[in-house]
Amino acid sequence: QVFQRRTNDAGAIRIVLRDIAGADAVEARLTLLAPSRRGTDADWTRLALEPVKVGKDQPPTSSADLPAAAGGWYRLDVRARKAADVIAAASVPRVGSGEVFITAGQSNSSNWGEGTQEAKDDRVVYCDWKSFVPARDPLPDSYGTERKENHGNQYPALGDRLAAAWGVPVAFR
Repeated sequence: QVFQRRTNDAGAIRIVLRDIAGADAVEARLTLLAPSRRGTDADWTRLALEPVKVGKDQPPTSSADLPAAAGGWYRLDVRARKAADVIAAASVPRVGSGEVFITAGQSNSSNWGEGTQEAKDDRVVYCDWKSFVPARDPLPDSYGTERKENHGNQYPALGDRLAAAWGVPVAFR
């Protein structure tokens, strides 16, 4: 997942937690993955959790932002503690602080361009509203389905250029 950076050098990763009853503290860290060319590890940081409103039959939910240097990919580790004991832990294998673009258009934005493309830089991804996938044609369209024709769009090539110029992950939606 890619989170929009706030400045050229920094952003934040939004962390949402459900049902962490019994925890005295929740901590998170970021570990820069090789061969990232930009970014900085973040050691264990106590999260300042804020309650999130959810439906009455949903478990209690909280969120917090973890500061992140622009770049990536990072591995995100989160742990809940009660005193000195870790009572729950989870990891997300790839998150980044970079650029997120919401796209719009007609035929060229919906897999009707000539020929298919694939991003060469693994920092270029596409969000299909459920997950982030490598930017490879045919990209999921606005309905979350893939067109089977031999057509594509400009986002894989554009993403490669932006990731190379800015040194950060790039996501399209």
